[in-house]
Amino acid sequence: MPIDPEYPAERINYMLDDARPALVLTEPLAPAAYEGRP
Repeated sequence: MPIDPEYPAERINYMLDDARPALVLTEPLAPAAYEGRP
């Protein structure tokens, strides 16, 4: 599922918590909202 990195961290966390993906692929300079995710 694509996630716009311009979204606020709270929105990104909500989307990831709701979707419960097994894996999150990010760019090397991903926002801090992705830290701690598999």
